Amino acid sequence: MDWGWLSLDKLMDPGTNIGAAALAIFVFFMAWLTSVISTRLLRRPIWTVGKLKRKIDQTVIRYITRIKNLIILLTAGLIYASLVPSLKALLGALLAGPGITAVVLGFAAKSALANLISGLFLAVYRPFRIGDKVTIENE
Repeated sequence: MDWGWLSLDKLMDPGTNIGAAALAIFVFFMAWLTSVISTRLLRRPIWTVGKLKRKIDQTVIRYITRIKNLIILLTAGLIYASLVPSLKALLGALLAGPGITAVVLGFAAKSALANLISGLFLAVYRPFRIGDKVTIENE
């Protein structure tokens, strides 16, 4: 099969524009498929936690699903960038700076991240339920 501008060799070579586009379609289709299958597994109603066999709240499942989808897409992007020759240099630069960036963002968003994690713990462990009376500083 040789149509001049489109040959099997060009289609399978990520160094060409058409090959890079075909690889991008394949990698992100596989990421989408992985995301759909793992989301269906996570949304099963049989998930329980601990010895008490408590059901997991739907809010926690949605939160975990969104984080999982983000990780899958970021991994797919890194795999794609590592396979395309022209993006390998960019990938090296992108991977060199995250340590410093994480420290800076960690200090900048310390209180916001603490509140986010506290909210997640409240959703997971449920120390109180709807209808409970809570006393905070004698109020």
